[in-house]
Amino acid sequence: MTSPARSSTFYVTALVVLLIAANVGTFLWLVALGMPAASPRTADLIRWGGNYAPFTFNGEAWRLLSSCFVHGGPVHLAANMLMLWGVGRVAGLRYGAVGLALIFLAGGAAASLASAWWASTLAYGGEHRSLTVSVGASGAIMAVCGALVADWLSGLLRREVPAEHAAFHKQLLGAIGVNVVLGFVLSFVDQAAHLGGLAAGLVLGAGMGPWHAQRHGMLRWARLFIAPALLLAGVAWGLDAANTPQMRAKAEAVRGRAAERQALKDEALREEAAAADEKSQAERAEQQIEQEAANEKAAVPPPVSDELARGKVLDVGKGTSAFVLSDDEQRLYLLNHRLNEFKVLELADGAVSMRVSGREGRPLGDCVKTFYCRSHGASAMATLPESGLVLVSSMEPDAVSVIDLKTQRIMKTIKVGRFPRDILVAPDRRHAYVHNVDSQTVSVIDLQTWKVLATVRLQGTESGSASSDPARPLSMWWGPDKRTLIVMGWLQKTYDQIASGALKKLRPLTVEEGNPHRVVPDVDPDGALLALMSEGVALLHPYTMEPLVKRKFCRAPWVRWVTPEYSAFDAVRDAQGRTVVASTGPNEGFVQVARYMHGVTLGTFPLADDSFAWQIKFAKGAERLFVLASNGKLSIFQVNQRMKVDKDADLFCGDPER
Repeated sequence: MTSPARSSTFYVTALVVLLIAANVGTFLWLVALGMPAASPRTADLIRWGGNYAPFTFNGEAWRLLSSCFVHGGPVHLAANMLMLWGVGRVAGLRYGAVGLALIFLAGGAAASLASAWWASTLAYGGEHRSLTVSVGASGAIMAVCGALVADWLSGLLRREVPAEHAAFHKQLLGAIGVNVVLGFVLSFVDQAAHLGGLAAGLVLGAGMGPWHAQRHGMLRWARLFIAPALLLAGVAWGLDAANTPQMRAKAEAVRGRAAERQALKDEALREEAAAADEKSQAERAEQQIEQEAANEKAAVPPPVSDELARGKVLDVGKGTSAFVLSDDEQRLYLLNHRLNEFKVLELADGAVSMRVSGREGRPLGDCVKTFYCRSHGASAMATLPESGLVLVSSMEPDAVSVIDLKTQRIMKTIKVGRFPRDILVAPDRRHAYVHNVDSQTVSVIDLQTWKVLATVRLQGTESGSASSDPARPLSMWWGPDKRTLIVMGWLQKTYDQIASGALKKLRPLTVEEGNPHRVVPDVDPDGALLALMSEGVALLHPYTMEPLVKRKFCRAPWVRWVTPEYSAFDAVRDAQGRTVVASTGPNEGFVQVARYMHGVTLGTFPLADDSFAWQIKFAKGAERLFVLASNGKLSIFQVNQRMKVDKDADLFCGDPER
């Protein structure tokens, strides 16, 4: 082992540089971790090892030393390191490199103990000051200064102080005096640490003695370690004595508040991270939607000739007002309101394979454009393919007629309310629900006994009431649970609900926004409804009828603008599960098809003889589109064969409103 006696200036200088590097490195490391460099917060200083009495006296004695390497700013650090460089090298030459290290560490611990004891005394001894945090190497440096003073006094007693050291000792005493005076003048200077370190240095210097003066090897090493050991033992006793109930209670309270603050900070960080992740996901989703829309638009087939775009046109007779496509899509079931007639049209050759007529209806001239006649005339229908039956409303006055497709005759007539229109068959195929327009009731028919089981009165029974709208299109559909029937009657912004199992009326739905003109259920995978609104198409919540997504129609400058409530509308999911809508929108004389979510227009299709669409219906998979026009012409369009237009003719404009 190298003897301390042979410690050269090199080793002493290396130790001083190491101490300075440790202090500077600690400061830079803490700044890199987020501690403000110019004015660290108290919480930061406590977190990174500052000398805080309640914690130091309550199980965290390591703060006595860690606080000697933490500083409160660059000026504080620079001043201490400059003084350490000046006195440290001299002390190392007097006590050796090992002695200097022991003085710095043991003296620093004693200075920190004095600081913590004094802070707790002021806080609980009568002045009631708030507890402070002590940081910095000044206490340990004052211990080094105290050891040099002890060496100087010892030399004076032995009359061994060289004359050339007088200037240094004056500077040393001046520096100590300045620090002590500043401690009394400036409130932020830790006077207790300075005085405690100075006293500890005097004790250590006196106990250790100058290294060069020790001639006996064992005595040198004994004196080198005994004094620091005794001092540290005293520090340990002081820590135990200062650990009072007040200190423990204070420590628990501060730790509790710190834990709460940290929990709040962690929660804020989690929320911030979640918000950032949500924003990132939204941006990625938006980019994906834009890319999908671009891909869909690029995949739209090019336009074809006008002749191909017109599709197949069949003359089904003026007065034809409704049709239903058979399950196998080989035939159409048609109703002619003027002739009060039901017929079956074979799509393969366009031939009529069946006709069933009711009694002669009223002339069409007695009916207005948007309503059916109030007396009778085939109005609406529902099919029962498993039994080969079709239910037709108003072929007989205030009744539903049951047509047998095998016998091609009316097998039964069931009296319901005044002017029955829409018919909806329950999913379990046990009951049929008939909306009676004039009486504003719903009749429930048992499909086994063909008897009316119940009649449910709807809201807004009086068509002339202030809140009723006779021009409002009427319709019915099943809720997502397939057990609740929702009826859109005359009362504005109100939807009646009927429980199918209990056959009783539930509380009506009332909405604040919008009044749909057409509603298509069972299209959205999540159960939402697609509805034709005054300015576009909306995706509605199935239970509250509130809009979830809205897309506005474009107004094409090259056609006549019409009111959307007169527009036909349908929606379906294509083979890829994407929602496709078809509507005349506000553009009379044309039908447009678009994918709803991305708003990509798939095509524009002309109606025969510039008429308006009475009914629109997609075939399965959205490959074909059937359009019944007001002039009695039925057009069958291939969706992939669109017409060419001179200008952009998109069905929807702008981004969806959510």
